[in-house]
Amino acid sequence: MGGGPVVVVGCGLVALATLPLAFVSDHTPYALLGGVLFIRGLGLGASIQPTTAAAYAVLDSSQVPRATAALSTVRQIGGSIGTALLAVVLQHEAVTALSSTSGSAGGLLAPLPAAERAQISTPVATAFAHTFMWATVVALLAIVPAVALLRAERAGRAPTTRHPPRSAPSTNSPA
Repeated sequence: MGGGPVVVVGCGLVALATLPLAFVSDHTPYALLGGVLFIRGLGLGASIQPTTAAAYAVLDSSQVPRATAALSTVRQIGGSIGTALLAVVLQHEAVTALSSTSGSAGGLLAPLPAAERAQISTPVATAFAHTFMWATVVALLAIVPAVALLRAERAGRAPTTRHPPRSAPSTNSPA
């Protein structure tokens, strides 16, 4: 079957499971969040490992050590950049959301009294929801290279049509 179909399904699961997180509120049940994160984890598992296996499948054995280091580096840098970007979005959204309340964004990580926690729970949930909307867009963009992998695998497996060699016309005439 190849990794392409699995990666496409995995990326689709990640996108579909990230979308509900864009609609969280201060009343979203933890069980729902846990279920969505579980499905999202299944999608990540179905997209990361088959992509790596597909990359290794096209390499000679002498290229694998260098590719292992390169893939690991790209994965680490990509994860760090993605996390940093979403953290910046969340910080911006939290500051924007909390500027309308008496709570301060600087105290977002500090323990809060119950009354203040209740006052900022809706704006903080909105900040997370907006951040997960961006994460959904990124997850949807990941489907593009997944489909490219699928198409490349299918093109590699497509049978090549060979035409039988033409025979040269005979110059011998019957006598």
